[in-house]
Amino acid sequence: MSAAASRTLLCVSVRPVPTALRTALEGGGWRLLWFSDLRVAARAIAPGAYQIGLLIVDEIMPAHCNQLEAIFKADRGCEWVGVFSPAAQQAPGCIELILGYLFDHHTMPVDTAHLMQTLGHALGRAQLQHHAEPGSVTPFDATPRILGQSAAIKTLMLQLRKVAATDAPVLIGGESGSGKELAAQAVHQQSSRRAGPFIAVNCGAIAGSLIQAELFGAVRGAYTGATRDRKGFIESADGGTIFLDEIADLPLEMQINLLRFLQEQTITPVGSGTTLRVNARVVAATNVELERAVEEGRFRQDLYYRLNVLALRVPPLRERREDIAILAQHFFSIHPGERQRRLRG
Repeated sequence: MSAAASRTLLCVSVRPVPTALRTALEGGGWRLLWFSDLRVAARAIAPGAYQIGLLIVDEIMPAHCNQLEAIFKADRGCEWVGVFSPAAQQAPGCIELILGYLFDHHTMPVDTAHLMQTLGHALGRAQLQHHAEPGSVTPFDATPRILGQSAAIKTLMLQLRKVAATDAPVLIGGESGSGKELAAQAVHQQSSRRAGPFIAVNCGAIAGSLIQAELFGAVRGAYTGATRDRKGFIESADGGTIFLDEIADLPLEMQINLLRFLQEQTITPVGSGTTLRVNARVVAATNVELERAVEEGRFRQDLYYRLNVLALRVPPLRERREDIAILAQHFFSIHPGERQRRLRG
């Protein structure tokens, strides 16, 4: 399925759609396909044609239940998000049937920002199901550096395998030192991009005056000391993965450039009037709550939604105490001491 097809939002509505909602969806990059007749929608939907659907219901009549169930059953692989009026949520019997088919639902009046986030998560789940059917996941032997047998680390490994099967952006959360870069490497190593480069960038360690050139490159003469064309980190990751660690430290003026790359897969080096197409998957990581950073104006909301398509959380060691002995033995075996002493036990 093409990128354009994956961004097609199948909309089924039994009420006039508010103009503001339609505008917000289109502004969020969705290609909208509307159906206002439930029977027509059930006949038009072909299995595998769409990954995500939006159901808008103002009131539920008895006849709607069977029609809606026919729509849901027409394509089991489509993830549905519902928007209901308070009255519709009180409909006995039918609402329980509908909710059983939904990824998530919202109540009118809908918070469009929250709805956009839900749609992004639903799309991510649909892509996981499309690319990683049960039994099709490859072993995790390619990432021996991720050690542990705890329930928390086993859950993370399963999530990593599923995320690696898609090409969508990934946002990894976790405390400092929990292993977010290892998780990003695992995503890359298990993906179809494993033969390509893995470029890791610490956004908080680059001087503000240099970060644009470091990320997007620069041409000769673009600034003092630019004696030759310089390839940026993103272009260097072409065909592979760009890992942006501590993404919350990226300056606001650079966030819009990263957003443009995520949307268009193109970059413009500093001092150049030519855009370059780059095929690199973005995996970002942070140890702060980006939602709070968005509320405080320190991080762009639209960039947050673009990055947070597939979310992972790396657990801290205190949540995986069963792994302490395994990790201790590992480090004991690879660090024999400053004076190369023989260590036992």
